Amino acid sequence: MTFAELPDTEGIARRMVTLPGGVQLHVAEMGPRTGKLVVLVHGFPEFWWSWRHQLRALAAAGIRAVAPDLRGYGDSDKPKPGSQAGDYSVRALAGDIAALIKALQRELGRPSEPAVLVGHDWGGAISWAVPALHPEVVAKLAILNAPHPGAFRRSLWRHPSQIAKSWYIIMFQVPGLAEHMMRRDPGRMMARTLYGAAGNRKAITRDDVQVYADAIVRPGVLECALAYYRSMGAALGDFKALCQPIACPVLVLWGTQDPALGAFLAEDGRPFCTASYEIVWFADAGHWLQLEESAAVSAQVIGWATA
Repeated sequence: MTFAELPDTEGIARRMVTLPGGVQLHVAEMGPRTGKLVVLVHGFPEFWWSWRHQLRALAAAGIRAVAPDLRGYGDSDKPKPGSQAGDYSVRALAGDIAALIKALQRELGRPSEPAVLVGHDWGGAISWAVPALHPEVVAKLAILNAPHPGAFRRSLWRHPSQIAKSWYIIMFQVPGLAEHMMRRDPGRMMARTLYGAAGNRKAITRDDVQVYADAIVRPGVLECALAYYRSMGAALGDFKALCQPIACPVLVLWGTQDPALGAFLAEDGRPFCTASYEIVWFADAGHWLQLEESAAVSAQVIGWATA
């Protein structure tokens, strides 16, 4: 599906940004160039389009809102996993976001100014890593249903229920299995993924399911998306660096109906942060928080970014 064929994209601009090292990230953006920069990072199995409601709301509030396609997704570059350029470790992906923030701020004429970073799911995992590894680029951090890597690691032995909730991560390690299941019937698999992890299913339309089903089976995307999970072992060697204290203020937005991530993980990120740490709970929402509670999430992010 091309950008022109995507539903609900009116007013959203898009372009490519080249990072040092040559990787190109596709970004969607809205809002005045004079506004504060807020970067919105998607998760699996999404792409920038998952933030379309927030792009409009933030832009209307005078914010410069930018949502990239992560490396391997959407219209961004898709280096083959395992190749010299095909590094899908958390460190490499966090480096992409840090480099993107620097590039965007240079374009806006404020090269030393940090941004507000917002991440969901895998975008949240990456966003946790950015202020740990590149603290100079993040002024504030907002996380949607994504555990701090240290909290998640601890949960696997402190909370046995989380091991059962994480069964899909183990399945994704089997070469070819997830690829076969998704390609055999992408619409059905995407419906199971989206509706199965939602608290507010009415917020997810058939159009949403079809857009994400089409996006995940684009050439190269599924292999790259699964490489995120298959590179998780590399994070063990980086664990100390990824768990460096986060000095910027942190806001955690959490849908408590998420079947894959225990709600205790929201609180368990607190010990890794040295500045303010706030949690806002969404009792009727599940994993797809920016879609299930789009207006409330937008309001929270606007308030957080402009305070």
